[in-house]
Amino acid sequence: MIFTKIGLLFLALTTLGWYVGLWLGWWLVFLGASGNIVDASTNEPANALDTLYFAGYTVTTLGIGDFKPSGALWQILTAVCAANGLLALTLSVTYLVPILSAAAQKRQLALTIHGIGSTPAGILQTAWDGKSLTSFEGVMPDIATQILTLGEQHLAYPVLHYFLSRHAEFALPVRLAAFSDAIDVIATATPCGRPAQPPVADPVSVGGCNVSGRNGVGPYRHLRAATSCA
Repeated sequence: MIFTKIGLLFLALTTLGWYVGLWLGWWLVFLGASGNIVDASTNEPANALDTLYFAGYTVTTLGIGDFKPSGALWQILTAVCAANGLLALTLSVTYLVPILSAAAQKRQLALTIHGIGSTPAGILQTAWDGKSLTSFEGVMPDIATQILTLGEQHLAYPVLHYFLSRHAEFALPVRLAAFSDAIDVIATATPCGRPAQPPVADPVSVGGCNVSGRNGVGPYRHLRAATSCA
């Protein structure tokens, strides 16, 4: 079960790493000179831990005000630090939202394919109406578009590979494997450029079922034999 949370864990650690890096970086900047950060009430110089605290609430734009910068240069740097933190927050949201949306699309596509059939034979049974693949052809453009879109999203956000599911119906790799096998059977049964009554083919084994070109009818004889073995 923990493996299904790896994707979210990676996202959380990535975002946390950005903020921790900014925090420590600005802490080192504010440690560059003595007395540049002082107590807001006593004007006493802040120590290293106080400076770390100051850098933290400035980067996160909390602006508590327990400490303040001393001098124009450090006031400007404090403003830049706050702007940097706000920019990091914006970039984090811009990064996280598309990834979470793509992860939801993965589950949706997997469930769509599962609705057609949970196995290659099940997909072929749904597609084949006894005469043609008309019902299957209706959903093919949408599924193809979703697969291409998710492929590009995986290239842009490799962390998507770590969004897993413990339920087979939501596991896209499992669903795509079944869908690919069904497409292979259809492609084998209906080669391009062949007439409606293709030459007799030798028996072919598909998913453990013997598919013979002698027993089918029309260009879908392999498909019919395969679906009969579901």
